[in-house]
Parts: sequence; C-alpha cells; structure tokens
Amino acid sequence: MRLFLIILGVVLPMILLPSELTLAQAPKLPCATQQVVEGALARQPELRENQRRAQAELRQKAQARAQGRVASNDSVRVIPIVFHIFHNNGPENLTDRQIQDILLILNRDFQLRQPDTARVQRVFRPVMGNTRLEFRLARRDPQGNCTNGITRHQSLITYAANENMKDVVSWDTDKYVNCWIGARIDLGGFLVGGYAYYPGTAPAPRYEGVVVAANQMGFIGGSTTLAYRTLTHEIGHYLNLAHTWGSTNEPGVAANCQTDDDVQDTPNCIGVSTGGCPLTQATCGPLANVENFMDYSSCDRMFTQGQSDRMRDALQSTMGSRNNLWTPENLIATGVAQASPALCAPKVQVASTLRNICPGQTVQLLGSIANVPQDTGLQLRWSIPGAVPATSTERNPVVTFPTEGLYVARLLARNSAGADSAALPYSIFVAGNQRAYAAAQAEDFEAPAWPQAGSNSYNRWQADTAESAAFWRRSTQAGWQSPSALQGPADLLQPGERLGIASAGYDLSQASPDAVLQYKYAAAAQTPTDADRLRLLVSTNCGRNYALRILRQGNTGPGAMYTTSRLASPNWRPSTTEWRTERISLQGVAGQADVRFRFELEGGGGAGVYIDSLVVLVSRLTAVATAEARSTLRVSPNPVQGSATVQLPASGLAYRVVNTVGQVVASGMAPSTQLVLDTQAWPAGAYVVSVGGATHMGSCRFVVAHLGQ
Repeated sequence: MRLFLIILGVVLPMILLPSELTLAQAPKLPCATQQVVEGALARQPELRENQRRAQAELRQKAQARAQGRVASNDSVRVIPIVFHIFHNNGPENLTDRQIQDILLILNRDFQLRQPDTARVQRVFRPVMGNTRLEFRLARRDPQGNCTNGITRHQSLITYAANENMKDVVSWDTDKYVNCWIGARIDLGGFLVGGYAYYPGTAPAPRYEGVVVAANQMGFIGGSTTLAYRTLTHEIGHYLNLAHTWGSTNEPGVAANCQTDDDVQDTPNCIGVSTGGCPLTQATCGPLANVENFMDYSSCDRMFTQGQSDRMRDALQSTMGSRNNLWTPENLIATGVAQASPALCAPKVQVASTLRNICPGQTVQLLGSIANVPQDTGLQLRWSIPGAVPATSTERNPVVTFPTEGLYVARLLARNSAGADSAALPYSIFVAGNQRAYAAAQAEDFEAPAWPQAGSNSYNRWQADTAESAAFWRRSTQAGWQSPSALQGPADLLQPGERLGIASAGYDLSQASPDAVLQYKYAAAAQTPTDADRLRLLVSTNCGRNYALRILRQGNTGPGAMYTTSRLASPNWRPSTTEWRTERISLQGVAGQADVRFRFELEGGGGAGVYIDSLVVLVSRLTAVATAEARSTLRVSPNPVQGSATVQLPASGLAYRVVNTVGQVVASGMAPSTQLVLDTQAWPAGAYVVSVGGATHMGSCRFVVAHLGQ
C-alpha cells in the first residue's frame, strides 16, 4: 500500500518477544559506507568538494601535529547521541537496558577502557589511541522536552531499512549523533551491518548519522560477551575514518597495498575479507593491524593514536556540523551537560500479539515505556474492560476475552515526574460464537452488510489491519453473474507487499473428507512482466495459524494467476469469459466445526483480482453437480415482463432473489423443478436468483423490463 500508511504504523503486528539469543547469533555483516558515499557523490557531484576540503583539513592538522605546531588537548569531549529504533515488536526492538549496554561498549571502545585491549599484539600496544570522547544519551529533544535519548517507531520499514528511516525521523544533526536501527539494513537486496556518511558527503543534513542493523549492535541485554563492535566501526566512519585498507569495501584485494587510509600509524594492508583473526597477516610487507576497529576481523579492539587524533580533528571541522556537537551551549540544549540523568515523565506505547480472535482465546498486551530507563518507582496499570483479568500492573500481561465483542486496552504509566497513557490504536475484535456459514452455503458478496456474515454482527470477515480493510472491498460493479464481488485492487500494492482478509467461520463438521472449496476469481496484469501472487490459506483454530493450500502467481505455467491474456488498466472490470473456477481440496479440515479461509494478495504490478461465489461443496461430486446446475438453471423470458419461469436443476431447492443493492425480494422452497416468479410489483432492473441444496448450487442473472419502460 502507500508508504505513508506504513510510516503511520498501520502494520500487521507480527509480534515476537525480544530474544537476546536471536540477536547474538546473527552473522557479522559488511559495512556499506563506501557504497552510500559513492552513491551520494554520483548524484550530487558538488559534494566531492566537501569531501576534498574535509580531507585537506585533516591532512594539514596531522602535519602540524607531527611538526609540534598543535597543542595537545586532553579534555574529554561529550557528544549527545539519540537512537531511533524501527521495529515490528520483534527482537529488533532493543530494550532501554540493551541500548545502555551498547552505549557502555561504545564509550569503552573510544576511551581505551575495554578489558580486551590487554590482548592487543605487543607491537601495536604503543600506538593504541584514546579518543577521549564520551557519548551520552540525549536528555532533551529538539523541542526541549525531556527524553531518554531513544525513539521507537513501529513500522514494516524495519525489514528493509535504509535511508527511509531518516525520512521518518531525524533530530537536528548538528546537535545530536543520530543512530537509526532496523531489523534488516537492505540496500537494494544487499544486506549490510551498517553504514555512515563521511563529514560533508550526506545528500542533506537530515541524513548525517549512522545506520546499524539491530543484530549487529553488540553488548546485548547485560551479556558479558562482546558480540559485535559495528556501532564503533560506523561512528569511526562518521568521524572521517576510512577502512584500514583505504576507502573501499573490498578487503582482501592485493591492490589495497597501494591505497591508504590517511593515518600514519596504521600499516598498509589488504584487510581481512574472510572473518577470523589472522594476527600474522603481512601481505603488504608490515604486520597488519587486524585488531583495528576499522578492519573486518573478529578481533577488533583498538583505534590507533593517529585515528584518535583524526576523529577529534573531524569534530573541529564545519563539514557535517560536527564542530557544534560538543560545544557547551549544545550540551546544555541537549541536556547532557551533567553526567547524571534527570528523571523524565514516562512516554507510553502499546501493542498486542493479536487483534482478531475467538471467544476464550488469550492475547498478550505489550507495553513500551520510554524516558524512564532506571526508574524503580515507575507504576503501571492496564485497563481492559471485559477481559480476564480486567486490570493488570504487569508490563506485558496475558489476558483472555471470554465473550464476543470489541475491546479496548489502555496502559497508564506514572512516576514522580508525571504520567502518560496510551490505548491500542485498534480494538481487539472477538468473533461470534456461532459459525457464520455451513457447507453448501454460498457467499456471493451481494449483501450490503458485508463484511458482516449472517445476522450476528460479530461474525465478520476480518482484515489483518486497517490498511487491509481499506484494500479488500466489496465491489458492486463486477460480480460473477451478479453485481457484487470481493475486490483487491493490486495496483495499490507496493511490489512484494502482502495484504490479507479472512472469512468468517465455516461449520464443516458434517462435510465429508473429500469436500472442496469452490470459488470464482478473475485477475489481470497491466504489463507482460507483472507477477502478482494470490494465496489461499486455511485455519482451524480461529485464525491463530494458517496453512497454505494454493498459490497462484505470474501469467504463465500451470500455477498462473491471471485469468485473461488481455492487459488491463487499474480498477478493471472482468468480462464473463475472464472468470475462472477454482476448486481446492479440504482434506484435513473437513469435519472441523470452525474453518476460516484467508485470501492474501501480494503485489507484483497487476491490475487487481475479484473473488465471488465462495462455497464449500460437501464432496467432490458436488462440484460436478454444481456445474450441471449452472448449465440447467435459467430464467425465461429474459428480459421479464410480468411473470418469469425459473428452470431448476432439481426439486426441493431453496431459492432467493436479490436486487442490485443486495435486498432480498423473494425467497422460499421450490416445490418442483420449475419456479414461477411474479415480477409485476418489482422495479425495473437487474436481479439474481440463487438456488441451493445439499448437492446443488447455482445462480442466474435476469432483467425485469416492464412495458413502456
């Protein structure tokens, strides 16, 4: 769907609880700094002058220092930092505690205080560098409000994160080091651990900062094991350090011996390309400093003094406004002038593991409390009227909803500095106890009350999200032998985006094991290369889990999705010949009292899909009978003037006649194979007669046209 809906948080709650193990076991991914920098320079060549000036400034300062013309400055420079976490309630939603531990690693790395520096090879110990930089979580946001230096954004962006995170949120980059975190950092299908722009090379000021994958962030959840130092590496780039082999992302290449990182005390090297810790690597002659944070080894644990000086020099440059970060005025403005944090009022966000359930099911409510990382006096209270329990003081309580209805959940958090509350942005929908459909009962989408199914208002078709509910809609312009059908306009989907909708419950307890689901559908492409996908999934546990039954995709082969060869425009309407009958075995679910069917459309550029006449046939033989029924069911004369005779495929069938707005104008049981309808009192227009029984289903469209009209 449109990106702004995703940014607003209208997302499928694929909820996972934070998992330290999941994060710690992720493979180490490469850095993409050189790719993003070169991309920016190619798009905006004027940035090359910024890069040239920044490099020239640093070379001049390094030369002056070597000649003794620069006074030593040993003062600690404090730098405000903010973490913007993009998540979908999975392990990528790093906790406040995890962020604090990550910051502890960062400061130890930059201040030469990590215990593992004692393991640095003896030859490099004399050049180990202390940058004397201290990163502190911001305590005032750009508007001057209290903050804990962490923002959270629930969004599907997290699964393909890159510059799109910066378009959602970016604090003043001349006041804060912005660090954006996502589950997967994806640069056009290339997964990376992180990246940063060198000073002055970002396409715009809001893009200054560092991007890091959540599972590459390092010191996880109080663990004593240092997993990764990716954040340290990327802030090195942010402060104008290249890789130790030079400004490329190709370690292990012999040509790297001819390039340099502009730092005198880092020996020329080719870089570690295969991971591990090759302490004897000397491909370019001198012993390589593979333990350097700016290499790709698994034993990175030091900066050199030359690198430390270069980073401090970068903080004095106007390029990228790094020179404002550590000024006394900015430290006061961002609230980090004092080391001890001030107590902030809490900020509350809430979510849930499920939003559509059946009576008696449980849901876990998830409370995210920002601004209070170390507040032991925090008080929490959930209010969930109608649930069991109806209140809770736990952060993530598990509650049960015993009866059907719509339920609201709200969390209040309070401390001595203030209070905040938030409600779920959606109601938890508990479906009806009665099943909406029985075998051989068709859903033709003619009833205006859809998505309600039947008389119980809590028996409904359920969309995954508000976005899905806006996408899947009842069209009154293009049904199969009737005015209405379920429509999914594929042209509104982004490529690869999936939106689903699930039916109300079917009672198939009396269906035979060889029962089938039958429906009509029509789908069209807009171009020859379109590749939409339509999935049908089945659930027997009230939609908690679904199993795939059939996948239609693309426009060729036996599993092709498109039902017509003509290319269509958006919001197309299928003709009668462009509908296809789909019959799917229900083996394994027939005999169950509550079966749900879920249609899921994945965007691939097509024009859209229509679905109609959904029915469970109690056995495969019924499919043949239904085909026969459709061929023998007819109305004559057509158009009708006065009375009409409906030829039925069998006697004893229930019938129903509806008009174009779904109103029932006649219904009952046909005593024989012929049914006479008196249409004299009916307004002129189109009508549909539907008949059904244990083994026969059919419908036929006819027109009433009175004399003189």
